[in-house]
Amino acid sequence: EIPDHKAGTPAAFRSQLGKVVEAYLPLKDQMVATEMAGKALIAPLREALGEVDMRLVKGDAHVYWMQQLEAVQAHASTLLKKDDVEAQREQFGVLSQALINALTAFGVDDTYYVQFCPMAFDNAGANWLSNEEQIRNPYYGDRMLTFGSVIEEL
Repeated sequence: EIPDHKAGTPAAFRSQLGKVVEAYLPLKDQMVATEMAGKALIAPLREALGEVDMRLVKGDAHVYWMQQLEAVQAHASTLLKKDDVEAQREQFGVLSQALINALTAFGVDDTYYVQFCPMAFDNAGANWLSNEEQIRNPYYGDRMLTFGSVIEEL
């Protein structure tokens, strides 16, 4: 269950989260292209995460942000250590969910779509974020490019 911290979240924090998503989207596109992601894609994401001012959220909201932040950072680091796209996609999946959790909890200014592929990871299913409704599947790329669905608009 994702908590709802939108009411107490300052606009500045939401804006900073939006910059994290914008830094995430090129990584998603790399997974769609079935190409390895390197430091050049992870560095802007790390930078955007570092610019989110955690002092803007207090109490339970602060704790929740720290949990999602740690998950994104850890899976971004692990993703870089993987030497094939499928292994990177697994890390991308967990990273994506942590980012979706944060956006759902705190809100975001722009419109993003939570998209879902039910077949990812041996039918466990996985979500990702997109800035467009059209499906471009990062877990299968051109093998099933348009397979998946929009499950939520943020």
